[in-house]
Amino acid sequence: MKKKNAQRRAGPRKNRSRGDQVAVLPGFPRPVQANPTFRKTFRYVSSSAESKDADTISMASLQNLMFLGIASTSARGVIACFKLVEVEVWGCSSSSAFSTIELDWLGKESSNKTLVSSGSTVVPAHIKSRPPKGSNLRNWYAGQMLFDFGTPTKSDLAFSVLCTSGDIIDVTVDFQLLDNDGVNNGATVISAGGAAGYLYFNQFLDNTTASLGNGTNNWSLVGHSNVLGGYISVW
Repeated sequence: MKKKNAQRRAGPRKNRSRGDQVAVLPGFPRPVQANPTFRKTFRYVSSSAESKDADTISMASLQNLMFLGIASTSARGVIACFKLVEVEVWGCSSSSAFSTIELDWLGKESSNKTLVSSGSTVVPAHIKSRPPKGSNLRNWYAGQMLFDFGTPTKSDLAFSVLCTSGDIIDVTVDFQLLDNDGVNNGATVISAGGAAGYLYFNQFLDNTTASLGNGTNNWSLVGHSNVLGGYISVW
């Protein structure tokens, strides 16, 4: 019995870290991941009330949550790919005794869903949800995928929120950073005040261009100091 167990230990072993399982022979180094990967939660507050589907968040918006300044009004993307993990919304408005919030998942799969919650100034309305099971929103997205076919369609949309002024939304995203100057390192137009070499967070969740979003900026980032408005202009 001891000899049999010894033979098992002598064979290839698996890398038990998160992610893919790769056979590793005894005495050889384990595989390591080249691109830095991390998870971050961004918090935003709404500046005005929005009706259903009026303020839609695209996958392109999530691609541009962070960028690296290269001049006063220009930057470069730093995200190679990303995955939307979770969205959490609170109805925190104090303008009325009761309020309702709504989260609509807008992926291209049939499993999309709508969640609604009502609350008061004492007990806020609250929604916490992950992308629907089977939805394309659960996949990793590379930035170039979003622009290969011109103007994004509904399949590139992530979610929309019905809210009132002062409501709060947390968006949790997994990121993989670029490790070279590849095709995903898109040119970004930013508001004046940037500086080369600084990492900036986008001032708005619903960042827009002429062909992306609805032309308004409702969700403002809170809790960060290096903040500038920006949108992807060239890939």
